[in-house]
Amino acid sequence: MALAGSIDDESAPRDPLLVAADLKFDLLHTPENVDLEAAKTKLLEIIKEKNMVHFYECCVEENALELDEMLMGSMSKEVEGALAACEEAIETAKLEQGDSEVRAEKVKRAEIITFSKDKEAAVAAWEEIDSLSAGKRIDTVLTIMRIALAYEDTELFARAATTCEEIVEKAGDWDRRNRFIVYRGIQALRERNFKVAGQLLLKVAPSFTATEVIDFDKLVFYIVLVNIIHVDRVHLKKKIIDNPDILQVIDTIPNLTSLVNKLYECNYNEYFKALVKIMSLIRGDRYLNTHEKFLLHEYRFVGYDQFLRPYRSVTLQTMSDEFGLPTEFLENDICGFITEGRIKCSIDSVDGVIANRQYNQRDVEYQKVIKRGDNLINRLEKLSKNLLL
Repeated sequence: MALAGSIDDESAPRDPLLVAADLKFDLLHTPENVDLEAAKTKLLEIIKEKNMVHFYECCVEENALELDEMLMGSMSKEVEGALAACEEAIETAKLEQGDSEVRAEKVKRAEIITFSKDKEAAVAAWEEIDSLSAGKRIDTVLTIMRIALAYEDTELFARAATTCEEIVEKAGDWDRRNRFIVYRGIQALRERNFKVAGQLLLKVAPSFTATEVIDFDKLVFYIVLVNIIHVDRVHLKKKIIDNPDILQVIDTIPNLTSLVNKLYECNYNEYFKALVKIMSLIRGDRYLNTHEKFLLHEYRFVGYDQFLRPYRSVTLQTMSDEFGLPTEFLENDICGFITEGRIKCSIDSVDGVIANRQYNQRDVEYQKVIKRGDNLINRLEKLSKNLLL
């Protein structure tokens, strides 16, 4: 947990609290392609290194880790000693040194409390640090926002984000503004506000530095996944597929290139094959896991909608051949989207034909425009005759 120095470093490592939260998630949800023993070992290493007493208690309560009373005792003792030393250093700094030295000691105390105590105590410790410059105040609030992300506290994040936005608007530099955008984008993912998340994260891709929250590969992973369901085909090509920042790393993320390219190329069979594999990555992501069913639903809709739009009518068998899915499944799935009002089609189950009603609506609108044009021409002709008279 870093406040000033390391946050200004463009290659700052991820916040250990966020890493620990991800590892705990892995142990509780056992996602595919995750070595649980390695995750357990790494989590215990972080807990021991940072004396994460409260976090360890949470892991034990949730059955992510087993209780080791000796470890708990030794960490508690170290925390007590470290906090006592900090309190003494703060008092000494008040008497013999200046405000900057007092602030530095309070930052050390806040870091210790963040790892060892609960989130309420951590937030209180950071908020207690006063007389900060605008930049350091932003760093403090960003730290609180990371605590909120680690503990998945939406209310805490919202309060901190409001404060941060006020300071950033008045005195935020370019780097801190960009970092704040990344934080907001991650929270938007958690809240299922995928359109906003996609816009925010895409905006900072060329100048991404918030490595204390996520790495660049993960940023690209999120950008592609959320923009697929909100960006039209033309902009998908321009903003995502041909984006040089995304092209740097997209091939390192399994099946992500195939997912977006096959959708754009209208190769729906391969698109759905890639989708099945991508869903395992979504299930294994702490921020996206709770949205798994919703995202799968949306990705299917994007494929169906793109396929059906050019047709006035198409058979279920043709669609089945294109998607590699049984006709019965397609009929039931598309009926669900029709009921939601999102796909403007009707299905003739007897003949196995899907009729696109969007064309009918367009014809009606076209006829209205033609009629209005004819009326306008007639009125102009009458007006010209009157003028000639």
